[in-house]
Formats: sequence, structure tokens, C-alpha cells
Amino acid sequence: MKILNKPIEQELEARILVTKGLSPPRINEQKESRNKEIKVQLKEGLSPEMQESLKKMKELTKTLKQQKEAVNKEVPPENEDVKQSMDQLNKLTDVSTP
Repeated sequence: MKILNKPIEQELEARILVTKGLSPPRINEQKESRNKEIKVQLKEGLSPEMQESLKKMKELTKTLKQQKEAVNKEVPPENEDVKQSMDQLNKLTDVSTP
């Protein structure tokens, strides 16, 4: 049976790509356009609101890292599986600033 509705067909194709671990073209286009916007903003300089947001994000990142380190010191991993899980968690929660 052929699907005649193009938007539904495109949505199904996008879902199939996502389940295979690929990004649908539409998402890639959105990412590229957003990256272009960011590059333009960086060339023009950040607005005061963006600078304030960036400062807040850096402060929150610093606080999160301190809390994470405190928790890691309080709860030492007792076996290799727990240690690996903690390492993976640390990698996932690591928010590096450029």
C-alpha cells in the first residue's frame, strides 16, 4: 500500500532514520541553520542578555562540577562495575566550556 500523504511519508522516513541512529535531513538542516546563526552572533558579538546567560551557565557548570566531586568523594566506588558506571556518568555530565 502506497502512502499518498507526503508529510506523513516524510515523517515515517525520519522516524526510520532516527531508529537506525541517523539524523533525518530536516534535523541536519535545522542544526546547520542554527550553527550559522551562532557564527553570525559570534562575529557580531554577544548581546548583553546572551553574555548574562553565558555567565549563569558557567556558574551553574562550576557548581555542578563541585557537587559532583563532593558526591564522588563521599561515595567511593566499591567494585569495578560501579566505578565504570560512575566514570560513564561523569563523562555524560561533563559540560566543557569552549
